Amino acid sequence: MKGANFKTFLLNHGEKIGFGLLACIALWTLVGTTWSGYERTPTQLIEAAQKGKQALDASKWPEEEKQKLTDWESIVTRSHAMLTGINAEEYALTTEFFVPVYKRSEPILEPKFFTADDLLAKPGRMVLELRAPDSEDPLVAELEKSKDQKADDANIPEAFRERAKPAATTQAGYENLSELIDEAPITMPTEYMSDMAGEMAGNRTKQYGQGFPFVAVRGIIDLQAQKAAYAAAMHMPQSEIAQIEPYIIGFEIERQRAVSGPDRWSGKWEKLDIQNSMDVLLKAANFEVELIDPTLTDPAVTEPLPTRLFGRYGPEATHEKVEKFKLSDEEIAKENARIQRLIELNDAMARQGGMTNERPVQKGGFANVVHDVRGMESTMNQMIRPGSANNPYTEMYNQYNQEYTNDVTSMYPGATTPGRPGPARPGMAQDSLLAGKRSPASGRLLLFRYFDFDVEPGEAYRYRVRIEYANPNFGRRIDTLAQPEFAEGQTRFSDWSEVSMAEPSAEAMVLAKAGENVPLSADGAIVPKESEFFLSQVDKARNADSLLAGIDLFQWSRQFGSEVNQSLQLGVGDAISVSAKTKVVDLIERTWEVKQVNILTDNFLVDLADNTATPIDATLPGLDSIPKTARLDLAVVVDKLGRVSTLDPVSQNYDLRNARQRVSLYESQGKKYEEETKKSEEATLDSLYGSEYMGAMDAGRKPTNAASKRNRRSTATGP
Repeated sequence: MKGANFKTFLLNHGEKIGFGLLACIALWTLVGTTWSGYERTPTQLIEAAQKGKQALDASKWPEEEKQKLTDWESIVTRSHAMLTGINAEEYALTTEFFVPVYKRSEPILEPKFFTADDLLAKPGRMVLELRAPDSEDPLVAELEKSKDQKADDANIPEAFRERAKPAATTQAGYENLSELIDEAPITMPTEYMSDMAGEMAGNRTKQYGQGFPFVAVRGIIDLQAQKAAYAAAMHMPQSEIAQIEPYIIGFEIERQRAVSGPDRWSGKWEKLDIQNSMDVLLKAANFEVELIDPTLTDPAVTEPLPTRLFGRYGPEATHEKVEKFKLSDEEIAKENARIQRLIELNDAMARQGGMTNERPVQKGGFANVVHDVRGMESTMNQMIRPGSANNPYTEMYNQYNQEYTNDVTSMYPGATTPGRPGPARPGMAQDSLLAGKRSPASGRLLLFRYFDFDVEPGEAYRYRVRIEYANPNFGRRIDTLAQPEFAEGQTRFSDWSEVSMAEPSAEAMVLAKAGENVPLSADGAIVPKESEFFLSQVDKARNADSLLAGIDLFQWSRQFGSEVNQSLQLGVGDAISVSAKTKVVDLIERTWEVKQVNILTDNFLVDLADNTATPIDATLPGLDSIPKTARLDLAVVVDKLGRVSTLDPVSQNYDLRNARQRVSLYESQGKKYEEETKKSEEATLDSLYGSEYMGAMDAGRKPTNAASKRNRRSTATGP
């Protein structure tokens, strides 16, 4: 009980006891201290200070000391000694103070450089839209909006689909035709009216075009593997691979032509001059928007798509490894709008000095004829930080980005979200000029594409390429490299690719089912022949013992862009050629009219056999069943080089049906042109005389009062 009272006492009075003890100690200290005053008075201190000042003022520096300070050479010498610095090696630590996880002292290596893999070569023909002959030779950069695909074209091969809508009849200059009609007589001869209507019907914007045979060479560059190779050579952690951007300069491509003999590919490889393909691009009126995610292309290795007057780009423009990253029609239209605004922003920033991403080696390939969209995005991503108030280009970016959003919104006014015409595809960025990665393959794969227009019909080719990179070690200090020669040379080439595998042309696959997988061939890409001929039958000539061969002759015209067909009756010794008037589908003039054509083959008919007993192979393509009694007609032909070949109606059956189907596809387009011309003529006559007057003429009736008054007023000679 006493212990409890003691604790309570300490809790209640402990602080007071402690304070009292401290006060006693302080008092004891003050009492025990000895106190005394300073022995000198303030007056004495002031006098001492004044005497010191007078002595300082009266003192003089020795002349020797002054001379040291005025010696300029001595000061300069000392300054040089100060600027020379101290050798830090004398004071360096004998043990590393900080040991990095990745040793920076490990010498940098030269990376492996990757080429284009899975090279494919697809032959074909295309009709390109050319710029007007009198137009300037522009640096082709503007991209054309892709047209929507019609539903009724679903079963037509890409190369035979109509690309654009019919050209509209130009009405400029005829806005006041009613006044002209009121002042001029309309009692014109019928034939004159027909000529005038036809002339006005053709008054549409003139198109220029030409057909070109080609071989499209495509491959895939593994960009992700190239980045990893750079990181390994520089001993960088894998987490930093995304920051690496290999700079591709261009490429070299070689071609091998098949030769006659047991070894078709014994000929030498020849280096192709890409200027030949560039010349065709510079003639083109425009370029089309890419069919795939544009971040999978690079102008140094991806040839742009020249605008086609007829037909659409299909497999020849892409590669099977990036086929799944193709854009829809809506995405292509949206991408076109984005690229146009991106180019405008790039030009605006260049005028302000913002785009100064200079490289020691400039891009080659096709970088001089098309904008490097991928490069612009990469540079702008480093310069522009949307939302940053301190960035001088933020306001400029926001302006063009808003214009792009407005463009897309006006294109798809019914979209629930502005600028988003449809559901976003996986990995596809939306509504931004700097769209970044739009597909899973972005930043991982690049499409190599080259159109070889310098080819000869009927010949077979195969290709190989190597890619040129900027040397990542160029300009580095030699002491950081494993070998000094790694810093030599501004560029590096990859190894040559594997030889290309060939795909059949679209012209050879007209009868094939849509989506049919055709095996690749190692025999080279065979360019379609411009002229083909087939034996239909051999019969005796009337009132003679000689034989005549029925020949179906086909020729594709670069002038018209379509295929012409003529059936001939030829005898032994005749040239398999013809000059005749026939109805021709002109894809450039958009007409289907009778024209003079010359179909030349450089082949001659030298022998014929009528219903010989030659057995027929029942396994030949295109034949369902063959009677046992069937006999085979034969024809022997020789070309200008003396090469002999035989024709028969059985082995050529598939190719003949294929050629007829191609002509049928062209004629289907010709019928559309005829319908356009007819409607245009009717619209022209309606605009000249009014639909009411023409309706009365068609019905064999007199014109109504209004039309009669106009007629009387225009033909009146007095009041």
